[in-house]
Amino acid sequence: MSATVTWQGLDELRAALRQLPATLRDEAQIIVTQTADEAMAAMRAEYPAGELRDRLGKSSINGGLFGVAIQIKNRSGWAWAWDFGTKLRHRITSGGSTGAEWGGKTAPHTFVRNMDQYRRRMYDALKALLTREGLTVTGEP
Repeated sequence: MSATVTWQGLDELRAALRQLPATLRDEAQIIVTQTADEAMAAMRAEYPAGELRDRLGKSSINGGLFGVAIQIKNRSGWAWAWDFGTKLRHRITSGGSTGAEWGGKTAPHTFVRNMDQYRRRMYDALKALLTREGLTVTGEP
């Protein structure tokens, strides 16, 4: 007894699978770039005019043959103090504390809050892209 299997469209399937990573990378590049631009616009709107706004920038990182990566960074020396706040301090003289306060600032978490929000949007858009292409996405980032 003999059996025969005939595949129709196998060559087309192989060609489509070879193109899939490049196609997904190109579409992911659009999603990642657009999300990075939106995140930077939101942060620039919250930062005060000056160095904090001016030193916010993005750069592309080598994501490999099929990867996409953009780094957003605030290169201002004040960025950490702005985002995480400063401790309230009291003036002290040789006779003791004068009670005068200075230096305290509540942390607005501008950078981290916006990055978390826009990273979630980016992951959701990338997940939708993969699902649309017929892939199954499980787990949460």
